[in-house]
Amino acid sequence: MIKPISDEMYAKATKDGLAVIDFRMDFCSPCTAMDHILADVADDQRLNNRVKFLSITVNRHFEVASALGIQHVPLVLIKRNGQIVNHLAGVHSGRQVTDMLLQYL
Repeated sequence: MIKPISDEMYAKATKDGLAVIDFRMDFCSPCTAMDHILADVADDQRLNNRVKFLSITVNRHFEVASALGIQHVPLVLIKRNGQIVNHLAGVHSGRQVTDMLLQYL
């Protein structure tokens, strides 16, 4: 499951463990496609309870995206213990996302 968060929730939600943050916009077809892919990845048993899946809709919550210099969506950040360790810009396959996450566990 992907948990929607606000700008105010971002720091606390991503400070511990491994987190996937999906920066997206409403009415963005590639964002919707990436949402479905991430939902499938979140169901992978190897990642179950080991990775937090979060989503920020930047047209409603834009402060974090602005502070990070995010100019295009979809963009997926991978954070480990509060530090950005990787990112994916655009739409990627579930396998690509899963393989990337497994290397940080």
